[in-house]
Amino acid sequence: MKVKKLNEKSFFTILYVLLGIILLIPLFSKDLTLIEKGVMFFSQYVSFFASILFFKELFKGEDEYLSYFGVLLIAVSPYRFFICFNEKEKLLSLAVSLIPLYAFFVLKAIKSAKLKTVLSILAGIALALIGMLHFPILTVLIFVSITLVFVYKAPLVLLTISLGFGLSIPFTLDTIKYLLFGGFEELNYSCASIMPYGYRFGSYFNTFLNIDSNPGFGIGLLICLLAGVWNMISGCKKERSKTDYYMFVMGILFMLLASKKFPWEYVQRVATPLLRYVGLWRTPTFFAGISAFFLSVTGAKAIGGLDHRNEHNANAEDGKEKKNPSSKDNNDNAAFDVYELVKNVVIFICMGIYILQSYL
Repeated sequence: MKVKKLNEKSFFTILYVLLGIILLIPLFSKDLTLIEKGVMFFSQYVSFFASILFFKELFKGEDEYLSYFGVLLIAVSPYRFFICFNEKEKLLSLAVSLIPLYAFFVLKAIKSAKLKTVLSILAGIALALIGMLHFPILTVLIFVSITLVFVYKAPLVLLTISLGFGLSIPFTLDTIKYLLFGGFEELNYSCASIMPYGYRFGSYFNTFLNIDSNPGFGIGLLICLLAGVWNMISGCKKERSKTDYYMFVMGILFMLLASKKFPWEYVQRVATPLLRYVGLWRTPTFFAGISAFFLSVTGAKAIGGLDHRNEHNANAEDGKEKKNPSSKDNNDNAAFDVYELVKNVVIFICMGIYILQSYL
């Protein structure tokens, strides 16, 4: 299947096939490790292709190759590529892998003229699955979803939030009780400060994996940030959409939350439930992954802006091209081949990263 023909139908067709294969594994093997690897691979497939669908929907009507640069920026972001040492971190990895799927359904519901309710319900189910796996991520996505209600005037997102939170309650009820009333020592939650584990300035120049709550792959986040800043300060202001500003502001906000300098200790002192809630995170570095997700949008737009500037500089040669139309056709074919090559290279790099993540 060619990447350029990927759509929702092909995505879900392959999804059902992979799900069927995973369900058949226990019939042929009792090896729990094999089953676990199958589930992790399935989640990475969902994350990878849902990221493509998300960016294709976001950049619909614009240059298609921007979608794949966005996917690449996400693939090299913090917490997209990290080593899992225990079951909690494996659950976190699974939850992270479902975020692009949730984002795709929400975006589709906001932009679609039809099936808004159905798409909102699907987004709610995806949110519930994330909440079952990792409660703190659920709370962050609820916060982000609430901002969407006001920024994009999308009240149906409230249906998504209600459904997602409601379906996850049977799996998160003990955690909610712990936050409100304490106890539940068997859950082994910590109330320690998370400030020492945040990103420092030097962390943005590292290329190692996230290991034992130490910030990893900061260079990926730095690239997203620099590209996002470039997109916001260059070019014509009229070309920037509300989405550009929203993504950039949210990316900067979560980047600050991931910093070692953010006063999480003071937040924990405000109230006991906040002390317990912040302790659930164990490290603020996950916010860097959320930040990279937002900044990857403005980063991809920045790459597109550079390409448009090259096209603008080439317009001076339009007269020559009109005199030699065969030369123009050859240039168009060459440009198409270059874009196709770049797109497929990006896809294979990302596939390698996601497959490797399923074995870490």
